[in-house]
Amino acid sequence: MNRGHVLVVGATGTVGYELLLQLRSHEFPCSAMLRRSNAELPEGVRPVYADLTCPSSLRTALQGVDLVFLLSGDSPDQVKQECAVIDAAKMCGVRGIVKSSAFAAGLDPPLAYGANHAHVEQYLKNSGLEWAILRPTMFMQNFLELSAAISQRGLLPLPFGNAKVSLIDARDVALAASTLFRQNGPWQRTYEINGPEAINMEAAAHELSKTTGRSVRYLSPPFWVIALIMQAQGIRRWDIRMRKQLFTMIRSGGESNCSSDFQELTGQMPGSFAEFTQRYFRTCR
Repeated sequence: MNRGHVLVVGATGTVGYELLLQLRSHEFPCSAMLRRSNAELPEGVRPVYADLTCPSSLRTALQGVDLVFLLSGDSPDQVKQECAVIDAAKMCGVRGIVKSSAFAAGLDPPLAYGANHAHVEQYLKNSGLEWAILRPTMFMQNFLELSAAISQRGLLPLPFGNAKVSLIDARDVALAASTLFRQNGPWQRTYEINGPEAINMEAAAHELSKTTGRSVRYLSPPFWVIALIMQAQGIRRWDIRMRKQLFTMIRSGGESNCSSDFQELTGQMPGSFAEFTQRYFRTCR
């Protein structure tokens, strides 16, 4: 088994941090790319400091690295920044990259955040490196952003109508990446990573009610109401525009697919939404 050193780009994010935990649990050598020195990391993870806008710092960070996990924050500059990592990886002799993308990148045409991911996917495929692409559906962890409304007001406000969504636990996205690194592939493949079943938000509210011990009611407000709330929260106009496209796609049933890619790659079923609520919402009782 190849145990080459893995550099995680996006190490402080939900998926990246969990990936570090999983790699270290298998005593796999790994480091985390950081911009600041005060970030907490799992024990045994080596920090390296670089800026995605500075190619020379990327080349320094990639010295001695065999494999890279690539996931930067959603932004208008994401394509430029992630392609800069790919360029630096080629110059430094990196063997392969696992790119965490988005389900919407595989649509025709790609939309919302997926449009940026699709550009990076193609750039990676043309790079000459070994590659694997993960396209997850909506993260269950997004419900944590609504924890106050759920626990304090008994409301689950999402503009999805009655659409079903194949929700995925971000920990399973990390498990898919960890598996690729630990078993050295299979490379040159795109994996759809989604949950074991597609559920609508009425069913999600029911699971939250069972876990929290209080009635949680699903509300599906029009997007303009959600947009006003996001504006009040200081969310950027670019993000609001991207989310409108994403929510419209989800409302039409665009993320209801349940593929077998995760099970075939990892040998296990992805976690259910019921399991997720037990892990994260039991303290809301």
